[in-house]
Amino acid sequence: MDFLSRGMNLISIGVGAFGAVWIIWGIIVLATGLNETNGHSIRDGFLRAIAGALIVAAAAWLTQVDVSFA
Repeated sequence: MDFLSRGMNLISIGVGAFGAVWIIWGIIVLATGLNETNGHSIRDGFLRAIAGALIVAAAAWLTQVDVSFA
């Protein structure tokens, strides 16, 4: 069962990295929208950064899932 545990840790790392990239991309979009005073881009960047934070939180939760089946 150690295989499943290591698999969940690997998935958690991948999902966390994706969430971090999503946060960074959201901040870039937000900054671009603020620079151009474009309300649509500001909203999209803010929501994208929040979504990235939720993805990172989900990745942290994945490490807490018990896959021992015992």
